[in-house]
Amino acid sequence: MVKDGVITTEWSKATLRATIGGDGSFATTEEGIQFGKGGSSPNPITLKGTIRGGKLEADVGGARCAAHWSLQKN
Repeated sequence: MVKDGVITTEWSKATLRATIGGDGSFATTEEGIQFGKGGSSPNPITLKGTIRGGKLEADVGGARCAAHWSLQKN
């Protein structure tokens, strides 16, 4: 969700919130949870990208799972 100059999303039990700069860039890292054999352990989750001209390009994720988002506002 993008609202009032802040982008917010959930990933790996982490809530990521980043202020969008005047140049459209944003970045944040929060502590998420990594699941696997033996239970769960802490896992830093990063959200970093840009919003320009109605287009969002971002990378989100941690050591075990990550994604690239490319979204266009209609």
